[in-house]
Amino acid sequence: MKHVRRQHLLQGMLLFVVLASPLHAQIYVESGGYLKAIGLRSHSIITDEPYTFLLMRLRLQEEVRVQDWLEGVLWLDNELRGGSYLETLDYRLAQDYGLRPWLHLQWRSIQGKQLSMEHRVNRGYLHVFYRAVDFYAGRQRIAWGTGFVWNPTDLMNPTDPLTIEREEKATVDALYLTVATGALSRVEFALAPQKRRSVYKWGARITTNWHTYDISLMGGYFARDWVIGGDFAGYLGDAGLRGEWTFTKAVAGESYARLVLNVDYQFTPELYGFLEGYYNGRKVEEFLGTSSLVYGTKHFYGAGFISYQVHPLIYVSLYTLANLEDKSLMMGPMIRYDILEDMDLSGGAYFFAGDIQSELGQFHAFYFGMLQFYF
Repeated sequence: MKHVRRQHLLQGMLLFVVLASPLHAQIYVESGGYLKAIGLRSHSIITDEPYTFLLMRLRLQEEVRVQDWLEGVLWLDNELRGGSYLETLDYRLAQDYGLRPWLHLQWRSIQGKQLSMEHRVNRGYLHVFYRAVDFYAGRQRIAWGTGFVWNPTDLMNPTDPLTIEREEKATVDALYLTVATGALSRVEFALAPQKRRSVYKWGARITTNWHTYDISLMGGYFARDWVIGGDFAGYLGDAGLRGEWTFTKAVAGESYARLVLNVDYQFTPELYGFLEGYYNGRKVEEFLGTSSLVYGTKHFYGAGFISYQVHPLIYVSLYTLANLEDKSLMMGPMIRYDILEDMDLSGGAYFFAGDIQSELGQFHAFYFGMLQFYF
């Protein structure tokens, strides 16, 4: 009965968009989504036992827009999960220590040892807009920062650098206000409630433009810590140049800084690449016992990506992540074939190198394939 009530709540959000619109307003309804199948094979980093993991995701995307001032967006994910991975301690720990949304908008219709069916709202928000003001309420993506792999200023909805679905971005339950103060400048404010008021997240950000660079300053209170920071994005010759920084006044432990700098370049119409460096000033021992999502326990990291279009329908790429402190490494070759205009097939692997006690060296290689159809 709970999941039925949730479905009615979400349907009611979109119904409100329609009923709240004036009779003379023109209403636009857009539907879409995708169907994706993922197969993965690896070994547990805890027990070394091999496992397989299968995922089938049906994402339904609905957007109802009133021409004058209101929009409702709903993305509903339906995931069928199977395989021996569901019985591993790795999976249970991933469930326990993953991001916990404020709104409980997920439920399971099937739960077995090696099979589960989960439904959740990936995005669901109302968007009110009038002239220079945009206001969003609900589950959404708040995209702060300019890093490709690491985002120190993205404290609302951080992502995992080791995910194989790098195009999928985390979301957060929040209130978000943005006000344009000029053609290339704006002021933003975001508030993300949490289970306990003491760990609420809120922040403000100011963005402007200087010559060929967009520059932002931000600050706020994120889960007990005060943070200030900023980012920039522009060009250095024909190459893109971006950076981020934050300074955190920690309530527990010492204060610390985090820095990111990256450069990307389109060498030819077929060849593209980027390099990124990351400094994490947080002490290693301060990670112990935390249940928050962290990017790593060392101080110096590097990442790189290069892709080449070998055929109008075939792309090959290599994604690399390195811990520069303990010399451990991840290399992720991948190939993608665009079968049809709305369908692509891809396959790849993540290989890890380093001492068994190193951060990346503790992982086993895993191999994956993905088939995705958009509609």
